[in-house]
Amino acid sequence: MYCEIEENWRDLDIRYLSFSNICKLNLLILDGERFPILLYDIPCALKVLHWTDCPMETLPFTDHQRYELVEIDLSHSKIVQLWDGKKVLKKLVHLNLSYCKELKEMPDLSGAPNLKTLDLDGCEELNYFHPSLAHHKSLVELNLSGCESLETLGDKLEMSSLERLDLKCCSSLRRLPEFGKCMKQLSILILKRTGIEELPTTLENLAGMSELDLTGLSWT
Repeated sequence: MYCEIEENWRDLDIRYLSFSNICKLNLLILDGERFPILLYDIPCALKVLHWTDCPMETLPFTDHQRYELVEIDLSHSKIVQLWDGKKVLKKLVHLNLSYCKELKEMPDLSGAPNLKTLDLDGCEELNYFHPSLAHHKSLVELNLSGCESLETLGDKLEMSSLERLDLKCCSSLRRLPEFGKCMKQLSILILKRTGIEELPTTLENLAGMSELDLTGLSWT
């Protein structure tokens, strides 16, 4: 089932819409809708949720519920905390939170073991990098560009599938974590205009690295 809320639905009072009981809803697009429609729960069968400019501060995921979501796009939203605690999202592959300028922290993502892309570009207030991310085994692309408040990524990264790590303009980031020996897939590391003061000796573990951008670092 396809459901899209458009501006031309002028006669519909969307404040009273509920999707919780629509058991076959697979794709839900609410881009630009600024009323918090999903107040109670997200439909379990939903595979794709696109809601740019989402007005909600957190998503109403139920504890212990298994969701079918494959893709979530909440870019340019008011999200402060994506969800509380650990949620079971085993099919989630793509998560876009770019330019969620009020996002403070990332939740536990160990319940999303198949996540491949995580876009946090422009999340200026993000200051907490959950430890589960540092050991995620499926993540291929991690974009933290413009996360100006982020000060640490933890002590060590052991992300065996990671191919691209973008830390451009993370101006508060002074130190890189150590890189585990499993990180042979990392080919692109962007440190442009970060606050990095030195590189860890474990950089040599990045055997597959083909691009390293150190533009604008004070010691280069």
